[in-house]
Amino acid sequence: MITKDNFIETTMKRLKKLEEGQCIIIKTYKKDRSLTIERLKDEQVNVYEEGFENKVYKDIKENELKKLLKMLGRIEFPRSHSLWLQVTNQKEN
Repeated sequence: MITKDNFIETTMKRLKKLEEGQCIIIKTYKKDRSLTIERLKDEQVNVYEEGFENKVYKDIKENELKKLLKMLGRIEFPRSHSLWLQVTNQKEN
């Protein structure tokens, strides 16, 4: 569990340690909304938004990711204080 206030910094730190193909899954406490960040090669990621909106952001550079996470955090986690963070080897379906 992490707090919403530091989920961007925590996510960016964990992302640097991931290998290609691994994912970070961030869910609300109720686990009804989520963001999945899939590590690609060449410092790029795919971001899957599942909850209020269902969108896919492909080939996002890591330096653009922080701004995107801030925007998505406001949309998907507006009233959440605690979030679940999980690192997996593959994206959930």
